[in-house]
Amino acid sequence: MLSFNKLVNWYFRRESLPYWCIFLIDCLICILGGIFVCMLFFRLSRTAANIMPIINTLLFYQLFNVIGFRVFHTYAGVIRYSSFIDLKRVAYAMGLGFVIVAILHYFIIFTPETHQYLVPLHLRHIVSIYLVTTILLWTFRIMIKGIYDTVFDTERAKRALIYGVREGGVGLAKNIAAQKPQQFRLFGFITHEDTFTNHYLMGKKVYPVDKDLLKVIKENRINAVLVSPLRNEVFRDNTQLQDMLIEAGVNIYMTEGVQEWDGEDSSKVVNTLKEISIEDLLPRDQIQIDMQSVGNLLRGKKILITGSAGSIGSEMVRQVCLFQPGELMLVDQAETPQHDIRLMMADNYPNVKTSTVVASIANRDRMEGIFSAFRLITCSMPLLINTCL
Repeated sequence: MLSFNKLVNWYFRRESLPYWCIFLIDCLICILGGIFVCMLFFRLSRTAANIMPIINTLLFYQLFNVIGFRVFHTYAGVIRYSSFIDLKRVAYAMGLGFVIVAILHYFIIFTPETHQYLVPLHLRHIVSIYLVTTILLWTFRIMIKGIYDTVFDTERAKRALIYGVREGGVGLAKNIAAQKPQQFRLFGFITHEDTFTNHYLMGKKVYPVDKDLLKVIKENRINAVLVSPLRNEVFRDNTQLQDMLIEAGVNIYMTEGVQEWDGEDSSKVVNTLKEISIEDLLPRDQIQIDMQSVGNLLRGKKILITGSAGSIGSEMVRQVCLFQPGELMLVDQAETPQHDIRLMMADNYPNVKTSTVVASIANRDRMEGIFSAFRLITCSMPLLINTCL
């Protein structure tokens, strides 16, 4: 695969595929497109019988196409980086060629002296030739760009979603698509705006922020979320979305030093993308914990952890196990996740004596029974959250 990538990279370099080569390919496409249209109108047998006059006619038209190519520099762009601007240049060039041919149509082509060399095509034939040829030239550029992007879209590129639509999200999407080599591979957008959800933006689906988002992340193996520079503050305030992404193991990228953005120059945005940690999302300074003192507090003790099956609770369980507690009592009202925690403890921490109970801490009688039976030293969730951080 590596040698194939090198071969493709060599072939698509400007030195190996110079401007004149692109120019010749465009000319060939124009001739072949014209022959194809003639076959549609005159059928294969009649086209074959008059192939030389048809080619002469198309070469005559090509003289004026070349003028359009030169005026709009259609062959000066790098094909693998073709954009909408390049497609517009092709359309303008072919439009100019058509206007010239249409003007000369009745003055030259229909003269008796030229009938033995040129085919007297009708105006509808000429319109069809230019429409089909323009589409073929567009297709050529889109295919080359698609092949190049596919070959160089390596597995090292992170599978990403963008949080935010409108100018910020679209600008960010355009810029990461133009990166070579690609750092991110876009799979869709995330938004709270109902007017955009379940629609498509730049060919990618816009997903709502709801309980199904976690399923989307897992199905597409998403490992990065890029936050639009215009949605930084909204994202920081949405702790529920943050918890969902952290639980799914998704890396979060936000922009540094971009307070306002007009949507024009997105390069300055993507260059400031930075992977952020949980501490960066906290609305306060990070708290430094004396882990040695925490270890002395927990080592060899009986500890009860409530909400043990949740994303925070399960992480608390793992952190506490590092300090060799004497016994753990894990309480949660979610039966299936609690069973998963039981299996995790058996696999990863078989030396830690663990009891799992399905119960709600709002049930006073049930909790008093648990305390009476085990007479545990309890650790409330807020204390363990601070300890883990």
